[in-house]
Amino acid sequence: MCGIFGIYEPSGVSVTGVAECLKRIKHRGPDDEGILLGRPDGVIPLSSDESDPAVGLPHWRTTAGGEWPLALGHRRLSILDLSVAGHQPMSWDSGRYWITYNGEVYNYLELREELEREGCSFQSDSDTEVILAAYARWGADCLKRFTGMWAFGIWDRQENTLFLARDPFGIKPLYYAVSGKRFAFCSEIRGLLSVPWLDKKVDRQAAYDFLAWGRVENAAGRTLRSAIQEMPPATCGLFPVDQPAAFKPRRYWDIDLNKRSSATFEEAAADIREKFLKSIRLHLRSDVPVGAALSGGIDSSAIVGAMRQTGGSGLELHTFSFIPEDERLSEEKWMQETAAFTGATAHFARGKPEEWASDMDQLISCQSQPFAGLSVYAQHRVFRLVSEKGIKVTMDGQGPDEMFAGYPYFRRDRAMSLKAKGRYREAWRMASAGSGMSRESLLGQLFMPSFLLPWLRRLFGRHKTPGWFDTSWIRKSGVRTEIERFETGGPDSLRRSLRYALLESGIPALLRYEDRNSMHYSVESRVPFLTTELAEAALALPESFHLAPDGTTKHVLRHAFRGLVPDSVLNRRDKVGFAAPESTWMRNHAPWVRDIVQPSRLEPFELFNVHLLTQLSDSVLNGSAPYGEWLWRVVNFVRWAELSEVSGVL
Repeated sequence: MCGIFGIYEPSGVSVTGVAECLKRIKHRGPDDEGILLGRPDGVIPLSSDESDPAVGLPHWRTTAGGEWPLALGHRRLSILDLSVAGHQPMSWDSGRYWITYNGEVYNYLELREELEREGCSFQSDSDTEVILAAYARWGADCLKRFTGMWAFGIWDRQENTLFLARDPFGIKPLYYAVSGKRFAFCSEIRGLLSVPWLDKKVDRQAAYDFLAWGRVENAAGRTLRSAIQEMPPATCGLFPVDQPAAFKPRRYWDIDLNKRSSATFEEAAADIREKFLKSIRLHLRSDVPVGAALSGGIDSSAIVGAMRQTGGSGLELHTFSFIPEDERLSEEKWMQETAAFTGATAHFARGKPEEWASDMDQLISCQSQPFAGLSVYAQHRVFRLVSEKGIKVTMDGQGPDEMFAGYPYFRRDRAMSLKAKGRYREAWRMASAGSGMSRESLLGQLFMPSFLLPWLRRLFGRHKTPGWFDTSWIRKSGVRTEIERFETGGPDSLRRSLRYALLESGIPALLRYEDRNSMHYSVESRVPFLTTELAEAALALPESFHLAPDGTTKHVLRHAFRGLVPDSVLNRRDKVGFAAPESTWMRNHAPWVRDIVQPSRLEPFELFNVHLLTQLSDSVLNGSAPYGEWLWRVVNFVRWAELSEVSGVL
């Protein structure tokens, strides 16, 4: 797990500038560092000496002369092949191909054996070299053979092309910027911000979407920075290095909802269990100890149970959990039961009110973009604890809620499917089991003609612009004020909604939070549920396998995990996760919140109706108005802008 950077500058790159970019992402890879200068007629790998405290940057030893338009940079967190043989940027085929890579391809041993049978010879025990050989042999089709998480750039010196790729779910991040004939890419936005030609202005549409709806991730790859794009998950692109405008990411993988499983419920449960255990075995490959994040729910408990079963009694197993001060949100009982069931050593980070405000600036900075809720802080504390205990790799349970209908709102989608098939009684029973909707809205969703649904949403205020926006700013900015909505309905409503949550709406944001939180503490977080094999199998199942007739979530998954997870955990019907008592924390730290939303700090932001926003904030903080998630979004946005390098604040 690492940090990557690349830049093309026709007039020649600045080695000092590249070093500054790498310094900003050092937390992603504190174990090693490398820079390659390149052009078609040759390369110069630079070596560094980090003993120069005067400038705070490595002293790069080079006798390079002339102009070098391309540079690849790398910060390494050593997980596989801890020797110097794993150093990057790494080359293949006598220096034709060079890679800077972040991630883990877990099935690299199997791929290596296949490539060796085809005549390849390897110099290291790393998965990096396998990726290079696979690309040289199979081109972009190599991506369909990988099981894992990745973001990488491969420069073909002979063709002078750059190939960029990101894993199917976007577990590992990749951002890029194009300006004329200049191009740069990096693991994090903060690394790109030191590129001198990059415009640091805020994207107004992205700012509105976050403040109004809590959304940052989007299909267009837009970020809060107008000049920086996020490369979408499951995409890759090949382009001439000297023609960066030709870079157009293309999708190489998707879930085909036309594929249907004919398995019985029992057969499906057995198949899911087998595929999951196979994934755990692959994800346990590491040359350093592996721990697990444990929330107390089914998914994380299944990971711990599977690690014990596949790793055997000799596996040293450590779990890491967050315990909020609000006992109503605590899942410590379930965590302890799973730890005892699996023989794991349990470690707990306990939320303390006095720590919250002092940690916020660090959390906001490490995330690089605003985030919608404070459960991100609970996860941040877990990874701090992991680092303190000396663990470099953890497993986490992202994915099953989106694959197997773990959230209450999926009952609405199942009800819509049943409605489309004329099974109205079952539809009402499913939705009534708890879909997170009011009774009136539920009745409308199920029985109102589809052409009237937009009117229903306006009635319930779903598309209303919050009053604390400045209306003149909205007019002159030309922002789109209606949220891009995924429309449900039809006989496959649930399966369509699962795909949307997995690939477009829910998981991408959760993976961003997880990557930034874990890598801030130089910890590699693995997500074994997120394999294409498991996702395709899950979404091919009948909808009735996901939600039982009484609305029980993760129906087939609960059956598949019997014996891996304590029955008491499998039988749970509540859902908490890494929860944070957001309204309590905000009100307990009212002075900190008021300091941020005071008029003098809001006035530089033209998009706010400062007077109304201050009034509403005071009402929430003094308890005369109910807490709304909008308050955290405003606080988060203002503090993010103050801590970041923002030019031309809105």
